[in-house]
Amino acid sequence: MKILFFTLMTTVFTMGCANGNSQRTPSLITNDENSTHQQAEMKKTNKSKSTDIYFAGGCFWGTEHFFKQIRGVLTTEVGYANGKLSKAPSYEQVSTGNTGFAETVKVTYNPQLIDLNQLLDLYFKIIDPTSLNKQGNDRGTQYRTGIYYVNETEKPLIDRAIATLAAQYSKPIVVEVLPLKNFYKAEEYHQAYLDKNPQGYCHISPALFEIARKANPVKQKGFKKPSQADLRKQLTPNNTPLPKKALPSAHLPMLITTSSAKVFMWILPPANPSLSLPISSNQAVAGQVSLNLLIKNS
Repeated sequence: MKILFFTLMTTVFTMGCANGNSQRTPSLITNDENSTHQQAEMKKTNKSKSTDIYFAGGCFWGTEHFFKQIRGVLTTEVGYANGKLSKAPSYEQVSTGNTGFAETVKVTYNPQLIDLNQLLDLYFKIIDPTSLNKQGNDRGTQYRTGIYYVNETEKPLIDRAIATLAAQYSKPIVVEVLPLKNFYKAEEYHQAYLDKNPQGYCHISPALFEIARKANPVKQKGFKKPSQADLRKQLTPNNTPLPKKALPSAHLPMLITTSSAKVFMWILPPANPSLSLPISSNQAVAGQVSLNLLIKNS
């Protein structure tokens, strides 16, 4: 049951089909950070490398907002899928439940950043796959669950995911898996609705949005040990490497002599003893020793 609230001047317009109690989305849930990384990924992703999949999961406001949080999802668009009409229906027509259309989210994603299996697993978290024509407080054929694919090679993968899901339930799974027959973009006020109306109705628990944000984190790049040649390039003319054979044992005092002072220093060799320890060769001024010890960790 969705309730659209629009305030224009002093008039409040209410639109949508709503029955029962509506759950509000906390105002702290924003999509600014995710929108930023989506835009950055879109710039880096060649359109030919992106893939589309269509998910029906009850009210499309919450379903879209959920998928917008996932790293690897490039764009989302809400609309009406697999209906009986040959032209775009209105929201009011779909709300009657007689058009055969399902409220659906078109998800465009980068398969190099996230794969279809991951998206399916996340989708299953926000639906009751055993509930026919009902999700949350929303009832009607337009609120049925479904996965609509455009690539026939994806069907076996989706079927396996459904079979795995079925093993977790005693009731039959009613999520329909079909090729996409048609899809019409919904009215503009439905697009990114919860971004524009943070307090708007949503049938999905706010905690699930946080799960979506954390589901596909950026992989940290491993540390690459610099080569001896690279390390030597970092040496300045006043820094000379200590020969490997001269490396002292860990935590043993080492006597360093200059022309004007004798100094004992504790030197802890790096974890990799094959690296040299560059030590400043500058002479110390009498009474003022200043040794520049540069240790490069491996």
